[in-house]
Amino acid sequence: MKINSNYSAWLSRLLTEDKTSEETQKKNQSSETAETAAELEAADRKETSSLMKTVQQELDKLEQTPDPQRAEKLQSLKDNIAAGNYQVDAQELASAMLDEIE
Repeated sequence: MKINSNYSAWLSRLLTEDKTSEETQKKNQSSETAETAAELEAADRKETSSLMKTVQQELDKLEQTPDPQRAEKLQSLKDNIAAGNYQVDAQELASAMLDEIE
């Protein structure tokens, strides 16, 4: 069976076009994937930024909210210092300082 030269040229051209088409599709897919990844990354940043903003607002609220137990302890310390009755426990202070270092 003899293969027609036109058929051979046609087949060769078809294979070349198909190969080129596949390469173009791969490039388009990788480009679309990169765009999608960039969009997802931007959305993640926006979501993270929004979350961090909310967390910071809640932390600010906590800092502004007075703690009654802390306020009572501070007032007691101030009163003792003002009256000259406050004495530092050296052992307790040294222990606390070592705990901070470790």
